[in-house]
Amino acid sequence: MGTRVCFVGYGPALTAQQSSRRLNAANAFLRLPRSRASGTRCGADNQREFGGSTSLTLSGTDTSSEGAKYEKSPAGSSRKKTRKLRRLNHRQFKVSRHDAGPGRNLHGGADEGASLAVPSQRGETVDNLGAARASIPVPRRKEVSADGDTQQAASFPPPVRPAVARKSVALSGPYANATQSPRSFTPAKDGVLRGNTGFARSVSTRGGAPFTRKNEALIQEQRQGWLETASESYLVELAEHQMRYSLWNEARSTLTQCTKSHPRFAKAWIKLAMLERQLKNVGAAKLVYEDAIKFIGHHRFLISSYGELLRSLGEDEEALRVYLAGCENRKFADQFLIQALAEMYAKLGCVREARTLWRRSAQLDPSFAPSMTAWANMEYELCNDPERARALLAAGATAFPFSAPILLAWAELEEKLGCVDAARELFAQAMLKHPRHVKLLLSAGSFEFRQGQLDRARTIFTDAYEQDTDHAMVQHWALNERVAHPACVSYVYQIGTKLYPGAVTLWIDYASLEHRRGNAERCYEIHAQAVSSVPETERHRILRTWAKVLLQEGEYSRAQQALHRALQLKMSRTQMIKCKHLLADVETSLGNEAKAKQLLLDIVTNLDQSNIAAMYKLGMICINEGELIAARDTFRKCVMLNSREPGSLAALGDVEFQLGNVDAARKLLAGSLILDRGRESTWNTWIRNEERVGNFDVAKSLQAKYRGTSE
Repeated sequence: MGTRVCFVGYGPALTAQQSSRRLNAANAFLRLPRSRASGTRCGADNQREFGGSTSLTLSGTDTSSEGAKYEKSPAGSSRKKTRKLRRLNHRQFKVSRHDAGPGRNLHGGADEGASLAVPSQRGETVDNLGAARASIPVPRRKEVSADGDTQQAASFPPPVRPAVARKSVALSGPYANATQSPRSFTPAKDGVLRGNTGFARSVSTRGGAPFTRKNEALIQEQRQGWLETASESYLVELAEHQMRYSLWNEARSTLTQCTKSHPRFAKAWIKLAMLERQLKNVGAAKLVYEDAIKFIGHHRFLISSYGELLRSLGEDEEALRVYLAGCENRKFADQFLIQALAEMYAKLGCVREARTLWRRSAQLDPSFAPSMTAWANMEYELCNDPERARALLAAGATAFPFSAPILLAWAELEEKLGCVDAARELFAQAMLKHPRHVKLLLSAGSFEFRQGQLDRARTIFTDAYEQDTDHAMVQHWALNERVAHPACVSYVYQIGTKLYPGAVTLWIDYASLEHRRGNAERCYEIHAQAVSSVPETERHRILRTWAKVLLQEGEYSRAQQALHRALQLKMSRTQMIKCKHLLADVETSLGNEAKAKQLLLDIVTNLDQSNIAAMYKLGMICINEGELIAARDTFRKCVMLNSREPGSLAALGDVEFQLGNVDAARKLLAGSLILDRGRESTWNTWIRNEERVGNFDVAKSLQAKYRGTSE
């Protein structure tokens, strides 16, 4: 009686030759002796053929006992029957990696517990294949390269997470001859742009159906169902990956789904709000924060972020309400929120409430220096009571003599009161206790600089640079002090560039400070010194910042020369995009719109096909040249990349007005005003186009609405 072996495994579909080789190796396996240690033994050829471990299904003979005898297949089988049997086996067990139909799992094999009939030579079947495979090692997939060689791949199962493909955008119309990516947006017959949805579409290379618009709805439905069941941490990770490739709409959709499925996961709300703020959708960011507070109103960072956004918008009373609700949810036990709430009360003139909150903070933790210093500043600046402020800081320094922030605040207060000797003594005590405190050293050096002691200031600043090797604290301090003490900050940068001539950021900040002070020629000199001092790999950054200053000063020819010089250096793709984008602005200022158009076209077709800023400027150039169809296609792609950008919606509405599509233009302009109601250019564009087409009544009503909004 013959025994037949069928190979059941994972991986792509096998060719007839590969199936034949595997069947021959499996039949040869039956003729090997059985080992007591491992149960079976395979030769080197079989190991190479099956990739290390193999899943076998035996039919026709009982192999459970050690003394089982294996019989050979009949040697007199005809060649024709053998080929027929091989073709039948090949068709029956051909499995595609991307086929996930009934009875098969995501990895191409049968589901656990699925019943699969395997015909044997005697017509028998083997059912419940999942239970039969439980004790068999998991096979390793073998990938076939282009030249036919097989390579051992990673062990199964493969990761279930779908890959994210970078969205690429190509221009149509007169730009169709430009280099395009295989996955690019192309206009359909109905005028709607189609393109990648952000997820890689799995298409089986053998036997799988290619992606068509017929099954697009099914793919979207499967994607939505998968997102609803995915974990919150992975959804946030996926959104971060999408934002890394500028897939803003996809990232927003992923984070929105995460907030719906996991409403108490704070990181998703924070990421969604930060995304809206990055895209300058302030109204949408406020709505995100309001919805998040309904579910997790006790989260400190969420409340602080929302309060900072409101304070930056000038809505102090609303920020006060948010901080107060956060403190109540945390039962006034969080000192950071108490401090923020007390500062808002002090800013609004409610001194009594602010003092009560700072006393509460001192009861929770007397060593919390920010509350002590903020309380002293309020007493000195708002209440005009320097003695009370001095008493508070003295009490804090007595209770906590090693608190550097309290000693620093006390020394600065003494300087404001004109007690120079007392301030110098306090700075000396603080530096003796904290010799490596960078902010303290910078403040002490600034004090000596203001008193005219340049030698002492230079020594202290040199010590600060030695303690701050990456210059991060120096730059942070300079950012806060450049308005109040610009001369001292310039002196600090001068010392830093001499000590570290290769530090690019110090040179850039130094030149920017001099330009802000109105010393344009001094700014040019600093840039020239920096170009000869920094390494060649960083020289393009100095040239680009120099070109920005020249562009602001109206010296377009010199800016053009600096950028051409920068483009000749070796740089990354991101830096190349920045240089070409700036050069396009320079060419536009010089009146060379053809060159600017070519530069922007090179960016959106070869360097970054999702660069909205370059597309927007390209569309504006097309409008100026009268190419309205090309401008409409370009602005449509901007809207597809970010549907909540009010500038792109307004520009597309302007083009639709000029093409005669009044209804579509009104919808686009209305959508732009919904996102940013106070955008003056959008109102003016809408009113101008309504007057141009003769709708004077609509223009008057729009003017009335705009006046009501501005008031």
